[in-house]
Amino acid sequence: MRKHSPIGDEEMLSLPDCRFLNEKGGCERLSFPRCTGEKCTFFSPGEHITDLSGWKSRLSLLSEEEQSRIAKKYYGGKRPWKDGGGDGV
Repeated sequence: MRKHSPIGDEEMLSLPDCRFLNEKGGCERLSFPRCTGEKCTFFSPGEHITDLSGWKSRLSLLSEEEQSRIAKKYYGGKRPWKDGGGDGV
């Protein structure tokens, strides 16, 4: 799969306020690398999904191997979802 470079701030600001818009200007709902705008069938104005309250418990339920892999890849080996494992949100 080809990686797409992030879009600039000006282009990002021109995109509609859709709850499925990701930080790279793509669509979280569809596998589109770029937002197609308000003409999209899935266009859904509104608040972005920001409830991250359960992330620690979800990560804690994973196997030790999977937790270790995620910690190494995204958190510099730390496990912020465990008590004393680093900065949590």
